[in-house]
Amino acid sequence: MENKLVGKSISERKCRNYLQIKNSENKTVSVNDILLQSKGSISHEFLKRYTYIYRGDELSYEQLSQNKAFELKIAEMYHNPEMLKKEILKCFEVKSGFIIRLIESLERYINKARFETINASNKFNVDYLNSDINYHDYDFYYQQRCYNAENAIYSYYAAFEILMQIIWIYKGFHGDTYNFKKALKSYSTPQILIKKLNDCADKEFVNLVSKDTKDIKPEYSKVRIWCNKFKHRGILEFDGNDISNKPTFNIIFTEEHKEQQGVKDFGSKNMQYEYIDLDNDVMPELISYHNNFLDLCNKTLAGLEI
Repeated sequence: MENKLVGKSISERKCRNYLQIKNSENKTVSVNDILLQSKGSISHEFLKRYTYIYRGDELSYEQLSQNKAFELKIAEMYHNPEMLKKEILKCFEVKSGFIIRLIESLERYINKARFETINASNKFNVDYLNSDINYHDYDFYYQQRCYNAENAIYSYYAAFEILMQIIWIYKGFHGDTYNFKKALKSYSTPQILIKKLNDCADKEFVNLVSKDTKDIKPEYSKVRIWCNKFKHRGILEFDGNDISNKPTFNIIFTEEHKEQQGVKDFGSKNMQYEYIDLDNDVMPELISYHNNFLDLCNKTLAGLEI
């Protein structure tokens, strides 16, 4: 006697239904339909013909294209006449040279994160649509936004660590090494930096970065937590990438098997990601982070004598 277990599930990413497009006849069309109609040459004027419904909100093309990330300021703490003059005049002072090199990296990472945030915020991008020769639907475009958001999270936290290294070296916590790599390696975590600043009673720097003289301020901590969950734990995902109608299972062992093997019941619920909302949580947080962090950088660097 042979037993067969047969199942069927029609599953798709939730983000596939995030964007609906209606033509002049109020009929729903897909991104794929628009790509085919345009024959690979989409313009802003072409897209203005349609009405868009994004996650329940009916929008014109102009409204869909609005992006608060466009307003983010560009970091210019290295590429300015004053810093470039210091680069030349301070080239023989080791500590100053280390700091100037880090300021250059800090500016690069902030602007990299800004660029990634803009791309992640952009719900519909003409250039991307014109480059999609395979005519994907919206779920594929949403994934590209997620890649940019994840990269922005990495870049913003990397920038934060660089700023902490600047303070670390400025305070001389790296020792008397002439080796740039060794100086950077001597730094470990913001918490240790904050402790050392407290030990030497440096209230100025502590108050800039710390919420309670022990850990970093909450306006910087969420990005750090997301970065660690993405990079080191692999348990974080964007909500739109969750699969609807996902097949589930549950395995329940007999009491006898549990006693012999020491096992526990398990199923799909034990293998779930932790989801975050790209539009309503991540993007506002990254925009706020950029503004707060750029202000922190300017205040910190203004207090350095290099």
